[in-house]
Amino acid sequence: MKTLSLIQGTQEWLEARSHCLTASEAPAMLGLSKYMQRAELLRQKATGIVPEVDEATQRRFDAGHASEAITRAWAENFIGEDLYPVTGTVEFDGGLPLLASFDGLTLDETIGWENKLWNASFAAEVRAGDVPDTHWPQLEHQMLVSGAKKVLFTVSDGAENIESLWYESIAERRAQVIAGWRQFVTDLANYQPETIVAEVIGHDPETLPALFVQVEGKVVASNMPAFRAAAAAFIDHLPKPPTPPIQEEKDESILAKYAQECDQYFADSERAVKACKESEENLSAVKRSAQAQAVTIDEVFRTIDDISERIRAARLGMDKLVKGEKENRRTEIVTKAREEFGRHWGDLCRRIGGEWIPALPYAYFADAIKGLKSLDSMRDKIGAALANAKIEANAIADRIQANKEACADCAHLFPDFGQVCQKDYNDFLNLMGARKAEADRREAERLEADRARIRTEEQARAERESLAKARAEQDARDAETARQRALEQDRMRQERATELARIEAEQKEAIRVALEAQRAEQEETKARNAEIHKAIINETAPAPDTDTGATMKLGEICERLGFTITAQFLAGIGFDPVGHERAAKLYRECDFRAICIALVKRITTLYQPTSKE
Repeated sequence: MKTLSLIQGTQEWLEARSHCLTASEAPAMLGLSKYMQRAELLRQKATGIVPEVDEATQRRFDAGHASEAITRAWAENFIGEDLYPVTGTVEFDGGLPLLASFDGLTLDETIGWENKLWNASFAAEVRAGDVPDTHWPQLEHQMLVSGAKKVLFTVSDGAENIESLWYESIAERRAQVIAGWRQFVTDLANYQPETIVAEVIGHDPETLPALFVQVEGKVVASNMPAFRAAAAAFIDHLPKPPTPPIQEEKDESILAKYAQECDQYFADSERAVKACKESEENLSAVKRSAQAQAVTIDEVFRTIDDISERIRAARLGMDKLVKGEKENRRTEIVTKAREEFGRHWGDLCRRIGGEWIPALPYAYFADAIKGLKSLDSMRDKIGAALANAKIEANAIADRIQANKEACADCAHLFPDFGQVCQKDYNDFLNLMGARKAEADRREAERLEADRARIRTEEQARAERESLAKARAEQDARDAETARQRALEQDRMRQERATELARIEAEQKEAIRVALEAQRAEQEETKARNAEIHKAIINETAPAPDTDTGATMKLGEICERLGFTITAQFLAGIGFDPVGHERAAKLYRECDFRAICIALVKRITTLYQPTSKE
């Protein structure tokens, strides 16, 4: 964060704010502010024209500053550190010029403090444990600028009433603020100032004179003739729709004039409808009054009914036109928003290469203005809804784009990309890894199958070739053998007797030599065994190994010896178990060498060489 040496409220501070996106503007940017519409913020940022602060607003600012000054000591005591008012900026996320003015920030910039003027309903929300939607965007923005880990949020009247809570960043909210500022900067770059047209105020029609009727069984006095003439004039002077320009006259100035006349007509008609309604009600009241004075006064009643019906017909006609025009303008607002989002949606789809972004429900913008009467309020709500829809569509498009780029080298693994493209990036990477592993496994299996098939084919071919070669060689050998057989038969018969005699002599000599070597070896083995037996019999018992307390199971002894012995056998040579572990018998580790010597002695004692050995 870059700290600016500015005093909050000065002209220099206001100038710095005008070139940046500020924390206090974040709620309006998201369409959540009670004090400023998103369209108004766009206009101010685009034109630099900021409305002057009126007395009421200035009093509210002064009260907030006074509350902040008094509450600062409480906040510093609560945090345990000094708090410094500071203004800082940062170029965030590809050049978003963010600015925040902090009520207080610790010296290491890890903790912030934001104070708001006391409001009972506002304080109740804080007491419930969360910052209202009208203020959390400001806190998220401040933490983006400063890098603070948390913010102490207080609501105070500068006296005894203070509510507070710790606010830490929420990932979804932070992403919403970042995406919102991105869209705001895009809208600001494309902003076209709208011509501010003065509100059209309808003119009240000429009012009818009061109808006077007095009856006493007959009409005693009445201004009926004059009233009839006035009613006719009243109806004749009701607003008339302007005449549309002819085709040849449809230039911009004539069309603008015609549009202005239409606006005036509908404003006048709305007032006239109300006046007609009032006249109908007055006539009904006079009729009821006359009926109360006499049973039948036919002429008066017919006249009143006629005038009332004419006024009613005029009112209904104008009322229908007014309602129709309101609905037309309402439809126009919704349609323009839907068309603009459709263009934005189309641009995003072309950027990512497919129509994978969910389209808005048809009634999305209509629901946003449900229950609103004023066209200005409709336009503001539609503007905020359109911005939020663009922000959400941008986030989805960015996610799809990232996923598409991630699988660019393995797109063949995603024939269902349209169904999985909206997954979270990490989830998509996990899916891609799993599919790659599966594809690698299948490819390895295919290659192994191909290698096995090739090996089988090569082996079969080699076997066929070897068999053919063997058959050819065998045929050659058979032919040679048949040729030589006749020549060799005589020589073999002659040499057979001599060879048999020689072989017999050699075998006898070999048998004699083997017998002599066997006897010599047996004598040597017998002498060696006798010496070993004598040495073992005369050897004194070895000193036992040091007893470390270690034990070993009978199975471990057998494993070391390389053959199986029983516990009874060990007891027979003098070694009893020293314990048990479940069914296993335990012996001292230090007795293993003595067991080995005892075994050798036993085996040597049992083995008694015979006289032949």
